[in-house]
Amino acid sequence: MVPYMPLGEDIKDMLIMGRLHFLLGGFLLFSLGALIADAMGGPGGLPRFLMGYAVFFPAHLSVSYSNDLYDVKADSYNTPSPFSGGSGVLNRRPELRRWAFILSVTLIMISLVMSLIFMIIFDMGVLFPLYVLMGALLGWFYTAPPLKLSYRGMGEISTALTIGLLVPMMGYWIMMGKLDPGPLPFAPSLLLYGCTFILNVQVPDVEADLLGGKRSLVTRVGREKALDLVFILSLMASVHLWGLYLMGLGPVGMDMLPFALASLVPVIASMPSLVSRARNRRRATYMVTANLGSNFIFLGSIDLGLLLLQ
Repeated sequence: MVPYMPLGEDIKDMLIMGRLHFLLGGFLLFSLGALIADAMGGPGGLPRFLMGYAVFFPAHLSVSYSNDLYDVKADSYNTPSPFSGGSGVLNRRPELRRWAFILSVTLIMISLVMSLIFMIIFDMGVLFPLYVLMGALLGWFYTAPPLKLSYRGMGEISTALTIGLLVPMMGYWIMMGKLDPGPLPFAPSLLLYGCTFILNVQVPDVEADLLGGKRSLVTRVGREKALDLVFILSLMASVHLWGLYLMGLGPVGMDMLPFALASLVPVIASMPSLVSRARNRRRATYMVTANLGSNFIFLGSIDLGLLLLQ
């Protein structure tokens, strides 16, 4: 039997499956860690940043393909939205499932090869490619068997760790040249934002996730309480950043006021859910889009501020 080979329309669908807009969040988080390292006197440099991002980029992109592949049953009950429900490609084009697997695995392998090249060029030590491998496996097993973290009530924890620690610490490590506790003052707020991200992504899909067998926090507490929790966690993150500013506990030499001011954006964006209840998927999707957009604004403004202050 001749194996199925992708053509023009197939390649277009595989690009859709990649959900490329999700890469923006990863880029902003990676850049945050990198810019913190620059602000703290790391060796930095554009070549180092670009090569480092070439390590992270394929591993991040691979998650879209593995999630689409292993979420295909749950997504069959859903209508895709910009930030949830999968891409919908594999439910109408099941012949591309094999290529989703190939793409995801190939991208992880590219990331690992790039990490080895980076390690050799910049003398990073063997822990660096192991760190990259750990992050790639965490993304793979978010939906892939046998762990299927998002189906076993562990999706929120794995996502919070990835967003709050793994990705920004990778950017920091790459630009600093060593792994130290420099950016850890930001970790509590970033972990909280990681939780709000995954809750927002899960909120529109609660009915489909229940039918697909997912045990997420949102399927347990419901759509309205989950959006209330997004507001509470955003407020907690803002309080933490304001606390760092007022007590002067941020990284040495860094002005925490821009971080504190920017943290008000996600708080304000998530407030409407307290008065206008999201009882259906359509209304919830509007609220989620506003919440996630505010997170992008928060990260983007912080990155831009740090870049301009270099």
